[in-house]
Amino acid sequence: MSDSPIESRRCFYVLPGQSHPDRGYVPSIVVENEAGHSPLVGRGELSEPWYWGSDYEEAKRVCAKANAETFGLTEAEAAEIVASSIRVSIVSDATAARRRSELARKLGRDSPV
Repeated sequence: MSDSPIESRRCFYVLPGQSHPDRGYVPSIVVENEAGHSPLVGRGELSEPWYWGSDYEEAKRVCAKANAETFGLTEAEAAEIVASSIRVSIVSDATAARRRSELARKLGRDSPV
């Protein structure tokens, strides 16, 4: 048995609203079972933002090709990773809302803090 942890799958993802008006769509990295995404906007001295496609359909095609070439993922597998991230976000938001409501009740308030 191996002691090394299993690495979570990752994929590229393009959000419809995540575009630069002059350069195109900025992809993100999504990690399986982790809430959120990390836009590839460029950080550090030698990096720059990534831009994929001047329209959304082109950006999605570039994304699907990059997922296949980089991570060996089909479009369905990438969609599973994105769905797992959304699920974690929803659960996390619901848990936070429940905790705010519990605290409000303890403080004698009608609405969450």
